[in-house]
Amino acid sequence: SLMAGRYDVSTQRESLHERFEQADDSPDQRPAFRAELREAMRMRPAEHYFPLLGATAAFRWKDEKPMPWLQLTLERAPVNGRAHALLAQVLASKGARAQALFELRLAVEHEPGLAEKTAPLATTLARNYDELLTAVPAGQPGAMVLNMMARELGKPAQADLRRQVDLEAVTRDPEMVEPRTRLLFGLFEEMESVVAGRGPGPSCPSAEVCSAEIERHAAAIDKARPNAATGSMMRARGLIAQGHRAEAEALLVDGCTRLESRSDCLHLRAENLAELNDVPKLEAVLKELMSSNCMTAASCAAAATFVGHLRTKRNEPHAAASAYMRAAQEEATEERWLLAADASERAKMYAQAIEALSHLSTMRNGTDTAVNARISRLRAEAAAEQMRRF
Repeated sequence: SLMAGRYDVSTQRESLHERFEQADDSPDQRPAFRAELREAMRMRPAEHYFPLLGATAAFRWKDEKPMPWLQLTLERAPVNGRAHALLAQVLASKGARAQALFELRLAVEHEPGLAEKTAPLATTLARNYDELLTAVPAGQPGAMVLNMMARELGKPAQADLRRQVDLEAVTRDPEMVEPRTRLLFGLFEEMESVVAGRGPGPSCPSAEVCSAEIERHAAAIDKARPNAATGSMMRARGLIAQGHRAEAEALLVDGCTRLESRSDCLHLRAENLAELNDVPKLEAVLKELMSSNCMTAASCAAAATFVGHLRTKRNEPHAAASAYMRAAQEEATEERWLLAADASERAKMYAQAIEALSHLSTMRNGTDTAVNARISRLRAEAAAEQMRRF
């Protein structure tokens, strides 16, 4: 058994948690774990962690009632956020939605870092905006919780609720950028709908109102992040939504000089220049994009993949093949080697396609018969192409 004299509290906690994890995987170890847990509680009656571990086991294993354990925990530590979060789960499992939402609020009030864990349950339990607010702490501390909740509200049917949550988040904390960004992307969609004559949206009765809202959020982002390109990007996206791509390019020229979010800005500028078909500027921006992103293999591979996609969309097969090949060489994945092989074959760059497929075959331990057959076919096509040249 665990003796108080042999272990300090932190060591005893770690030991019991390890025993819990073992018992979680092996049910036959659960009686011994519980005996050890009760012995620890007898030796340290004021310690709150042990009954919380007991409550967690009871709730997960469904072989005991978790409430007595939770009562013991909260008697010892009334402001323990994790205990309130677990109590919320227990109450939710019994259909007590209102009480569960209130417990989720207490959990994040006592331990703000739990917001990421409480938000999914809150959005599942709440039937409307008012109910959702009962799980949110008052004032500015609740802004982070609202932001986490909005992340969970990703379904099209939840768009109006997500907009309400994001508006409340930025009202409470005007410097929060993530909820403003979601609101802005909603505004861009509404602007496109207005411009196309499909009708107004909830925040966008006209292009003028929509433009003013976009500017309001972009200005707030500039204030929160003065060294970032984000505000300029948002204004540019608003112009693009209206079809004003040349004006957007003029904004991005300056915006993309800012250090923070520069890579994202260059991506947007490249996409916009591709639509404008301004080839000299596009080539310069793509070169700058690769140069600024190739400080690490991962970011370089991601940038090269983006360039490959853009080149493919522009029907530039040779340039696309080169970009995908660079991406796979920087950070090899099966998907990147396959993209490189497909683009190279379209460009009739058979040797490069065979090289990419050979790497793919190696990653699959040489057992992929379809890949091996494709290599054989491309070797035959390469030979035939060589013969045609003579």
